[in-house]
Parts: sequence; C-alpha cells; structure tokens
Amino acid sequence: MLGLLDVHQALLAQEVHHEIVHLSRSVSEADDIPAALGLESTRCGVVRVYTSDDGPVAALLRAGEWPDDRNLVRGLRLAGHSAAGLRPASRDEAVSATDYQAGLVSPLGLPGHVTTLADAKLAAVPVVYVPTGDSGTALGIRTEDLLALTGARVTWLTLPTGHDRNTAERVIVLPRTAATVSR
Repeated sequence: MLGLLDVHQALLAQEVHHEIVHLSRSVSEADDIPAALGLESTRCGVVRVYTSDDGPVAALLRAGEWPDDRNLVRGLRLAGHSAAGLRPASRDEAVSATDYQAGLVSPLGLPGHVTTLADAKLAAVPVVYVPTGDSGTALGIRTEDLLALTGARVTWLTLPTGHDRNTAERVIVLPRTAATVSR
C-alpha cells in the first residue's frame, strides 16, 4: 500500500517543492482534510475513483465535489478513454486500481493504466492540499506542479458557475511527466 513516504520520496527525487502537513486529527476520507487543516474546501483536492470497460479512472476535484456525469463522460472521451460501463469504483476496486487506502487516494503515483482527469475549478487554485494515502497527513503542492506530475487532462468535470467560467481561460494543460512512486 502506497502512502506518505512514497509520495514524499518521489517528490524529493524530482526536486519538486512541496509541504507535508500534519492534520489536527486523523481522517478516513479526503473530504475531511479541509476541516482538519482549517481551510476552505476549495483549496483541497480529492480523487474520485471510477471503473469502466476501458479501465480505472481517477477524477481530481475540489473537496466535497463530485463530477457531473455528462462532463465526466466528455472528459474521458477527450482523453481517448471509453465511457462504456462507467461507474464509481467500490472501495476494494479503488484500492486495487490505485494501491492507496480507499478514501485517501493521492493523485500522485497512480499506475499508468489509470486515466487521470482534473477539474478546471481545481486547476485554478495556486496551491492545493491533497491526500498522501495516510490518515494523518496532507500534501501541499503548487497545483501547476501537481497537474504536470500526474499528467491529468484538465477539463470541466463539475458544472461551472458564472464566476468559474472565467477560470476556463486561465487553465493551462500541462505536459505529461508522471511522477514515479516506488511500489
């Protein structure tokens, strides 16, 4: 099972500036990280894991948010991934697909066969706090670095509000330079 040390070592090896933050309490779900850090949920990211006939999918969004079904399908098509049989992964399927604890899946170090999408709302945040796979820590990292390391395809996964529509013009799709996390 991957966790904090795996993520931290991979980022150190690639000389990526980051911060490991100890939470005020243990959490079992990434959606609880904002409260444990005393931050707005818009500054924290979560990974929602799905399965499809084409393989596993990781959707990176702001904490407390879930993808709109139509936008998720559209994003998968843009990434060249079929949406046939798409459904939320069970906890066991999420662990099997990612090698992280269910509910605390880090966007870093996902296996190459996992298609990763990131919501445009999250991409607009300068620094994001995401799970490390461990219940007592979170990773603070520049969002631009996170997206580059994960190779995530940035698209609208949630429904944009009027304010969020302006964000679309600022979102940059970054090159794929996936972080390698030892297994």
